[in-house]
Amino acid sequence: MSKIFKSNQRYYYVIKQNRIMKKVIFLMLAITMSLGLISCSSDDDNTSNEPQFNIVGTWKVTQIFINGVESDVNNYCSYRGTFQFINPNTFVENGFELVENNCTAKETAAGTWTKSGNSYTIANVTSTVLPATFTPITTTSNISKFELNLSAGGIPTRLIFTKQ
Repeated sequence: MSKIFKSNQRYYYVIKQNRIMKKVIFLMLAITMSLGLISCSSDDDNTSNEPQFNIVGTWKVTQIFINGVESDVNNYCSYRGTFQFINPNTFVENGFELVENNCTAKETAAGTWTKSGNSYTIANVTSTVLPATFTPITTTSNISKFELNLSAGGIPTRLIFTKQ
């Protein structure tokens, strides 16, 4: 009888170990799956690994279209300067002007800039090229360029700015 009892005791011990192992494996599987679901949450879908446009830096007009026709930027003195957007919110324009048929550097103009949504506002400075408030047109494929559509003397003008 003692052999049967020991045999049954070992049998129950093995069954109990199997049940514990099944619970441990199930618990490990549940933890792994929940971690996998957390790491694939929907907020990851809204982020992009693509670089984002940043206006901070020095910009120069590299292309100009007047009435839809491309023109040589060098033919327009006021578009030869550079435009610097410096943190924290300082704007500097190194512009040019036509003086006695010569394109000459004019006094540096400085002011401030702010961003609201996708629009930028320049304050405390009179810019010869940039309007007081503008929304640059950008693409994610080339964040080192932006364009502005404006009216220069009533003529539709499109300026392409390139980061220097």
